[in-house]
Amino acid sequence: MPVAVISGASRGLGPGLIRKLKDSHTIYAVCREASSELKSLRVHIIEGIDFSKKESFEKLKKALEGVEIDLLLNVAGIYLRDTFETLSIEAIEKSFFVNSIAPLFVTKTLSDQLNEHAKVLMMSSRMGSIGDASTSRSYAYRASKSALNMFGKCLSLEFKNKNISVLLVHPGSVRTDMNPDGQISTETSVNGILEKIKFLDANTSGKFLAFDERELPW
Repeated sequence: MPVAVISGASRGLGPGLIRKLKDSHTIYAVCREASSELKSLRVHIIEGIDFSKKESFEKLKKALEGVEIDLLLNVAGIYLRDTFETLSIEAIEKSFFVNSIAPLFVTKTLSDQLNEHAKVLMMSSRMGSIGDASTSRSYAYRASKSALNMFGKCLSLEFKNKNISVLLVHPGSVRTDMNPDGQISTETSVNGILEKIKFLDANTSGKFLAFDERELPW
């Protein structure tokens, strides 16, 4: 079976993606600490990977040594809410490292293990769209997702000659621990995301799409 590596697998969208993929893929679920929900899914679990720490990339490389990857889903992220009044350098640094730098370096670290025609997902957010910005809240989160969008676009060009496709996806306002006020279910989001991945190819690589068919402005 094709192999899927999923970061941020312990909670939020991670378990939902695993449920939908586990019958068709061999799953390597990457997380800091496995939840009981993740353990119940009976997939390969790689624990102790903290994407706020630089050493995690080499640790992940060793854990996946010899594994050829068909689908790389960079799902892990954090949302540190802030306003202009509560801005902190520490929160911005952490948001950028986890939300943009880490997905880029996970992809770089595992790039020589990506099979031809592999697909890479960067879990972005509509809040990272500069063209769609309508409020001044969440400085750190918005900016980190904008940076992720640029990294993902660059990767799509980097991998073009290797027949590897990269997609940036807005999952919607999903009800998760990180976003308890979300408007859609995990299942709705996951179904939309996987539909985008299914048809991901050279023609859609590098695009910024929502789970529900919309192409979002940068």
